[in-house]
Amino acid sequence: YKIKNINIYQIQEPVTKSLSYLIHDKKHNLAVIIDPVEEIVNYYNKIAKKHGFSLGHTLDTHVHADHISGSNRLVYINKNCKYFMGKAGDASKVTNNLIKKNSTLNVGDISLKALYTPGHTLDSFCFYLEPYIFTGDTLLINSTGRTDIGNGNAEMMYDSIFSILLKLNKKTIILPGHDYKG
Repeated sequence: YKIKNINIYQIQEPVTKSLSYLIHDKKHNLAVIIDPVEEIVNYYNKIAKKHGFSLGHTLDTHVHADHISGSNRLVYINKNCKYFMGKAGDASKVTNNLIKKNSTLNVGDISLKALYTPGHTLDSFCFYLEPYIFTGDTLLINSTGRTDIGNGNAEMMYDSIFSILLKLNKKTIILPGHDYKG
């Protein structure tokens, strides 16, 4: 995926089918990775090295129940890397770098708007980089994230989808957190 001076790499972890997204600002040589998976942190670093940039920011859409986030390992390996999450639910137990709903995380020319979308979990956020929306497990391919585990809530999920996500530009491209192939 491409936006002027920005490349987006979609990376799938083969066991959990989790999708993460590496967003590279070529002009400023900065990068953000969304929803990294711990088992493939070395692969993310290989991509960064191949394209000549370091991983300076990591961002989780929610506390994941189906895989271990690679954010802490990325921060450990890449000493200048900062770990961010939306400010809700259990996020403050994971990182001190919290993003308020409707605020923007700016990294060079990367401008990610934080949309609070509870339902899959109470701490679920989507991040909007027009025309792309990184939905984590809020929206999947032909489905939504589960609300019957952990602190999910079907009514909140419905409200998040119909009051927030479906009000975005109709040309918005959804980049989900998993590809289960049906």
